[in-house]
Amino acid sequence: MLAELPDTAIDSFLALTGPGSHSSLLMAELRQLGGALGRPHDGAGALPMLEGPFALFAAAIAATPELGAQGHADATALVDALSPYATGRQYLNLAENPVEMSESFAPDTWTQLKETRAAIDPDDLFVANHAVR
Repeated sequence: MLAELPDTAIDSFLALTGPGSHSSLLMAELRQLGGALGRPHDGAGALPMLEGPFALFAAAIAATPELGAQGHADATALVDALSPYATGRQYLNLAENPVEMSESFAPDTWTQLKETRAAIDPDDLFVANHAVR
């Protein structure tokens, strides 16, 4: 999630993904958010809005272990280059790899999610791509 997208961020994005970059990424995009996504809604649950006007998303084809490793390296370089503009939050639907889950929610919401998980699934039987522990 990006808090801003100044010219320097766009320059970094294009340098790592545009013509001549030799990136292995199949695609890289900056999704404009805001509007209804940027406003909290009653009853929306743990994530009532997306905090940030932009989301960064990139993907590569991992047809071989080497291509997978290169795609991961190129995506990581892109995320690192745009990290000065990040909100500090993750949009979990776009996170392929494990992330620090507590950074995806407001602190009080994160506490509530952990308490709910502990009460409903104390033996940790339910499996999720991004686990609440």
